[in-house]
Amino acid sequence: MTDIQRPNYFTSQFLVQEDFNDEQAYHRDLRKRHNRSLHEWGVVEGLEVSRKAEKQIAVTRGMAIDNEGRDIIILSDSPLPDTINLDGLELNTTIELTIIYREIPENPYQVEVGGETKFTRTAERPKFVIYGGSTRQDNLQDGNVDIKTGNAPTDGTVVRLAQVRLDNNGNVSTVDNSVRKLAGAKLPSPRQFLVGTAQNGELISVPGGTTVDDWVIFVSPRELEVRKVTGDPFLQDFKMEVSAQPETNGWRISCYSQKLSTDQVTPGIANYMLLRK
Repeated sequence: MTDIQRPNYFTSQFLVQEDFNDEQAYHRDLRKRHNRSLHEWGVVEGLEVSRKAEKQIAVTRGMAIDNEGRDIIILSDSPLPDTINLDGLELNTTIELTIIYREIPENPYQVEVGGETKFTRTAERPKFVIYGGSTRQDNLQDGNVDIKTGNAPTDGTVVRLAQVRLDNNGNVSTVDNSVRKLAGAKLPSPRQFLVGTAQNGELISVPGGTTVDDWVIFVSPRELEVRKVTGDPFLQDFKMEVSAQPETNGWRISCYSQKLSTDQVTPGIANYMLLRK
């Protein structure tokens, strides 16, 4: 198939299993394509890891996206365990807690002809995978936790949540959530796209020795943050000036706002975005 196709239904049409599966596949594939194309994989929200007990950690509800664009979601009423037991892991070591996408068939249904068991639902239930173990163990804690040796992959096949340090007794010493990769919008190459914040009058340099005319700058009032030095905190009438500095391949930003009660001008800062033409 060279085109994206979606099912088209009409009155008196005879539908079979393939038609319904195609309907689901159409929406799922487009959602994953959207996630892969417009977003970086990683943690979207939540999924914070904390020490629960001496040999236990807890993971909050939240969402992540893997490198295939699949949504990894833990809801408030998820059957996943609230705590993960780390008892039995190697002493005095550092482990990595990751999460992966998983599908589980649910709601068994006995087919009348042939007696075969089918399932009417597929649960998209994540699974925790711990890296750094001395031996591999699968399907622990009711099948919701795996332990693997070595380091966690960094290609997005798993989403790393935290690094956990175990002391000489195997107790949780520290939990570091900063090692996680956060999901976000995919941006063009740095050579094509620059963003930043400039103080009033500050020069924004353009890399690569290109001329200013090769770039377009966007600065809008909505993106303007005004930092008042003294006086009335209520500001209005945003004003911005952008002047090119060809000799330095840059722009000089002037941004200010006029106060309500007086004509005093208060310098501010501006968020800017540069795009190559």
